[in-house]
Amino acid sequence: KNQHSEKVDVDFDVVVACTGFEMDFSWISTSNPTTIKLDPNPRTWFKHCFPPGPLGEHLAFVGFARPHQGGIPQCAEMVSRYIAQLRVGNLKLPSNFAEIAKKEGIAESECYHLAPNNKLVVDYLAYMISVAKLVGCAPKVPENPIDMIKYWTFPMWPCFFRTQGVGANPTAANSVLNKFGPFDSLAPMPLLAVEIGFSFCMPFVNFFSYCFNQMKIIPQSVTGADTEKSLPFLYRWRMSMVQILYQNSLSLEDFKVVPVQWTAATMVLGYKLTESLKSITSSILSL
Repeated sequence: KNQHSEKVDVDFDVVVACTGFEMDFSWISTSNPTTIKLDPNPRTWFKHCFPPGPLGEHLAFVGFARPHQGGIPQCAEMVSRYIAQLRVGNLKLPSNFAEIAKKEGIAESECYHLAPNNKLVVDYLAYMISVAKLVGCAPKVPENPIDMIKYWTFPMWPCFFRTQGVGANPTAANSVLNKFGPFDSLAPMPLLAVEIGFSFCMPFVNFFSYCFNQMKIIPQSVTGADTEKSLPFLYRWRMSMVQILYQNSLSLEDFKVVPVQWTAATMVLGYKLTESLKSITSSILSL
């Protein structure tokens, strides 16, 4: 249909469908192929970017972190900021980056066990937070109640990662966020009701899980050895994977966000109740 919703017929010479592609790095050669090889599995790469071995110190791949929600460009931008800090000498790769990547890959495989062949998929927020911690640009926790609602309900856009730290530009970040009202990104009912309910109860689940964080659960079929431990106790019951994947282990520091979460949820609840009362009152008066 065209812009006037009218059906139109258009002829095309060729239609290219972006399907059926495979990961192929045979075009990348090394000075010693027998000892220095590129593992084509991004889950063995540190942050889906730096392959294990000597190659990881000289070679970086961007765009191989594909969120199951969110966008590839956002993740690509974040890891590119990390690469930039490495290149200018402000940061260094962890000495055991290959080992870290292996552990993170095992945890990813368990979380996404229903899609075992998709090695690119990541959890958007968990991935972004983990790389942001390396860069030094984790989002600033807001103090203003209106900003709390946006922090809680809006997608974690890249502008949130410009509020403080390396590469900060609060003016630009606020110019984006201020284009929207605090209630512009609310989920539809009944999903919003579920989200509000989880917001009040999840801190208790997280705290219980934190207290028993030494208890690990991961199927033998994923790791190949039942001695390999990866994911924390009750991980399936958590609303978010932020404190689970990519070395983002839950700490007492994370509970500082709970007041923000509860404040935002309370204000959203009040807003929806007020809207409902106005609607009921309007209906009664119109009778």
